[in-house]
Amino acid sequence: MSRNSIRIKQGIRSLVQAPHVVFSGKVVPGSVDESAFTVSVLPTNSAEPIKGVMLGTTTGNGNGAIMIPEGNSDVVVGSIDGTGQWTILRTGVLKKVKVTIGNVACTIEDDKIRMENGGVLFEAGTATFKMNSATESLYQLLFDLLTALKDIVLIDAALSTSSILIFETIRSRIENLLTD
Repeated sequence: MSRNSIRIKQGIRSLVQAPHVVFSGKVVPGSVDESAFTVSVLPTNSAEPIKGVMLGTTTGNGNGAIMIPEGNSDVVVGSIDGTGQWTILRTGVLKKVKVTIGNVACTIEDDKIRMENGGVLFEAGTATFKMNSATESLYQLLFDLLTALKDIVLIDAALSTSSILIFETIRSRIENLLTD
């Protein structure tokens, strides 16, 4: 027997003897606790759900990538540090993903993406766009700019009906695109 064959057999033997368990199951609807980073899972071969299954691979805090499965979706769960410490390895229907590192958080859902860094927020949805700092919002800034331009033009000359409609159309477009 070659040296590689011996190493492969030893590796397989150590994997088989290790206290790691992988099982499949379904997410118990309504059991996701995003603040505790946990969910309850009903194993395929059991009638009793397992509570406190971790949504990410980081324990005790929100740093890392956290998969948030849809209720009733199929999941694969694995053990960490022996049986009893469970985490989601794979999910059939993904509802949301959160990635957090320190003060920077990014949340991705099927209809929007949201990024926060301290007091700065960027959010893009299927129909709206939002960008705010702790003291300003892009919506309010553009709205104030448009109002100031309209006031300047009104002072300089009498506006025709078409000019007023142009300002109102732009304002309406800003309101449709941005949220405060």
